[in-house]
Amino acid sequence: MSGFNANKSLAMLPADVPPSAWVGHLPFAFWIAEVMKPAVMVELGSHHGTSFLGFCQALQAQQTPTKAFAVDTWEGDEHSGFYGDEVHAALSALVSEKYGGFAQLMRMRFDEAAPYFSDASVDLLHIDGLHTYEAVNHDFETWLPKMSRRGVVLFHDTMVRERGFGVWRLWEVLRERYPSFEFQHTHGLGVLLVGDQPPQALLALCASRGSDEEVPMLRLFDALGQRVTYRERSAFLEAKYADAEKFRIHYKAVFERAEAALEQATSSEAAAREELAQVAAQLAAVEALRAGIQADLQAATQQAQSDQAGLAALASQIDAAVAEKVQLTAIQAARELASGELVVQRQAEEIQQRQLEATLQAKEAERSQLLATMQEEQGRQRELQAALEANEHQLRQLETTLQAREEAHRQLQTTLDASLGQQRELLATLNASEHRLRQLETTLQARETEQRHLQTTLQARETEQRQLETTLQARETEQRQLETTLQANENEQR
Repeated sequence: MSGFNANKSLAMLPADVPPSAWVGHLPFAFWIAEVMKPAVMVELGSHHGTSFLGFCQALQAQQTPTKAFAVDTWEGDEHSGFYGDEVHAALSALVSEKYGGFAQLMRMRFDEAAPYFSDASVDLLHIDGLHTYEAVNHDFETWLPKMSRRGVVLFHDTMVRERGFGVWRLWEVLRERYPSFEFQHTHGLGVLLVGDQPPQALLALCASRGSDEEVPMLRLFDALGQRVTYRERSAFLEAKYADAEKFRIHYKAVFERAEAALEQATSSEAAAREELAQVAAQLAAVEALRAGIQADLQAATQQAQSDQAGLAALASQIDAAVAEKVQLTAIQAARELASGELVVQRQAEEIQQRQLEATLQAKEAERSQLLATMQEEQGRQRELQAALEANEHQLRQLETTLQAREEAHRQLQTTLDASLGQQRELLATLNASEHRLRQLETTLQARETEQRHLQTTLQARETEQRQLETTLQARETEQRQLETTLQANENEQR
C-alpha cells in the first residue's frame, strides 16, 4: 500500500452511532472527509443518520467551511421499512445541537431537493435511498450534473443481491466508466470518481483495484470497521447487561416483597383461624345454654299444665260443694215447715253447713294460691321465652359474624392463592432473567475475546502501516536524493 495516504482520521472513533447497517464504513467516512475536505456534501437517504453523523463529525474535526445536507422523507421505504416522525425528530435534535453551524436536514424527496443545488457544486454525494436498480439509477442520473470536477459518489449496498436490491447491477456498469473502488464488507460500499479532478489520494485508492495492494486495503478498512462495530456492540451489550442487572435487582425486590406479603398473609390466616376457633367455641357454649333454657322451658310448661289440671279438679270440687249447699238449703227450708222435731236435726245440718262453708273457703283460698302460683309460672315462662329469644338473637348475630369471618377467610385464601401464583410467576421471570443474563455475559465474553483479537489484528495492521510509512519516507528521501543528483547532473551538463 505504498500509494495509500493513511491520515490521522483513521484512528477516530464515532461519537454517535444510531442502529444502522453502515457502521462498518465509518472509518472510511472519516478518512475521505479529511482527504477531500468537500465544500458541499450531500447524502440521499439518511434514516437514523449514522453515516451523516459520521461525516459531520469528521468534517467538524477538519474545521473546513463545508456545508453538509441530508435529504430524506424520513417515512421509510420497502427496503428500510416504514417508521414515524420520531426518527426525524431525534436526528434533527442531534444535528442541531452538535453540527447546526454547517449541517442541515432537508425533509423532502430527492428530486425535490435537486433544484436547490447548482450544477457542478457538490463534491461528495452519498446515495443510500431506495435500493432498486431503477431508483438508484434515477438518483445517479438526476444528481450527476450537480457533481463538481472533484466529485465523488458513494453507493451503499453494492454487495446485496436479494429482496429486489439492484445497486450491484448499476455498479457493474459504472465501475467500467469511471475510476472506482469497492469495499466488500458491511454490505458493500462503492467509491466512484465522477469528476475529472479528484483528490490524488482517491486516484491512488482506485488505482489499487486489481493490484496486490487491493486485498491489504480491503482488509485494513474491514478491520477498522470491525473495531467500530465491536466497540458499539460491546457498548450495546454492556448497556443490556446493565439493564438486565437493574431488571434482576428490581424483580429480586419484588420477590422479597411478595415473600413478605405471603408471610404476612400466612400470619393473618393463622390469626383468622384462631379467631374462628374462638367464635366456634362461643357458638357451642351458646348452643348448650340454649338447650338448657329449652329444657327449663319444657319443665315449666309441664308444671303449668299439671297446675292447671289440679286447679280444674279443685274447681269441680267447689262446684260440687256449692251444689250440695244448695241442696242442703232446700232441705232446710222443707224441714222448717215440718215439726219442731226437726230443729235438732236442723242445728246439726247448720253445723254441717258451716263446716262445708269453711271447707269451701279453704278450697277458695287454695284456688287463689294456685292461681297466684300459675301466674308466677306464666311470668317465669315469659322471662324464659324472652331469654330464649335474646339468646336466639345473639346466636343469629354470631352466625352472621361467623359467615363474615368465613367470607373473609375465603377472600384471604383467594389473596393467598393469587400471591402464590404471582410468586411463581416472579420466580419464573427471575429465572428467565438470570438465564438471559448468563447468555448476555457469555455473549459479552465472546465479544470481548473477539475485540481483543481484533485489537491485536489492528495493532499488527498499525505496525505494518508504520513500516509502510517508514518505507514510504525512505523512498521519498531516496527520491529527493535522486532529484538532487539529477539536478546536479543537469547543472554539470549545462
